[in-house]
Amino acid sequence: MEKEKVLIVDDDQMMLNLLKYSLSGDYDVTVSLGPREALEEIRSNSFSIAILDINMPELNGLSLLKMIKGTRPGTEVIIMTGFPGLDSSVEALRGGAFDYLQKPFTPDALKYTIEKAILRRKLKEHSATLEDITGVLAALIEKKDPYTAFHQKRVSHLAVAIARRIGLAEKNIIELQNACLIHDLGKIYITPDILNKPGKLEQEEMELIKLHPQAGFDVLVSVEQANEIACMVLHHHEAIDGSGYPNGLTGKMIMKEAKIITVADSVDAMISDRPYRQGLSMNKVMEELKRHSGKLYDPSAVDACLELFSTGFKMGIK
Repeated sequence: MEKEKVLIVDDDQMMLNLLKYSLSGDYDVTVSLGPREALEEIRSNSFSIAILDINMPELNGLSLLKMIKGTRPGTEVIIMTGFPGLDSSVEALRGGAFDYLQKPFTPDALKYTIEKAILRRKLKEHSATLEDITGVLAALIEKKDPYTAFHQKRVSHLAVAIARRIGLAEKNIIELQNACLIHDLGKIYITPDILNKPGKLEQEEMELIKLHPQAGFDVLVSVEQANEIACMVLHHHEAIDGSGYPNGLTGKMIMKEAKIITVADSVDAMISDRPYRQGLSMNKVMEELKRHSGKLYDPSAVDACLELFSTGFKMGIK
């Protein structure tokens, strides 16, 4: 698949070399030594992302931002600043910048911001329907992590069946299905070595994993058509007794659809083989659901799930 084109503009050649080295494995990177050179690139080429230093001679980053937005409005702009104050950063955001990074920053922080900007760009291009949005994001997830993509399809298959068993309205079921297909969207910001670690996660790694519902929500909430599924994504690791994450919600504070996703997500996670453990038998999974019904899981969703498997329901997609 063709790499996203990224333009980096700075008047410091060493910084340009460092950033190009950090990003070239993931993106098609072009560097420009100063704004005049960058303007020639912008006029000649279309870039998904432009990363600009705010403090450059002749033409500063804010002025260059304005010119880029006038010439290539579809290019998302990230501002780099070495100033500790927020005034210039706020001005950049008001001028149409996607985000800003204060120097010094890590390569991972930059890649995280680039990926968020790319997602917003894709959503702008494909925002006609909820299904369009889901399709674009699901394809991106599959590109980053095929296991997560297939997991989400299996979760969707089970969650929809549970929802129909409970008697959820068809409109809500369609939204639920779309939410399931991208419920782990936030994991695209987590490195594969953590996601697929063949052993117990360190505390810091676990805390990073726990950020993925919020990260997915942050991408979706800015898109009007996806507001409902954004909340389902945010809530899908919450627990009835308040022991879940990211916000420790309880009972009725959690969306009904999210409670269904939680059960379906847990079932698929428990039965699946992973690098760090073998999957559980279906009998063991059912025991776990019963044991935690009313604590971690919504009782009506658990009951519907148990009824489905007792009548021969299959998870389907491998």
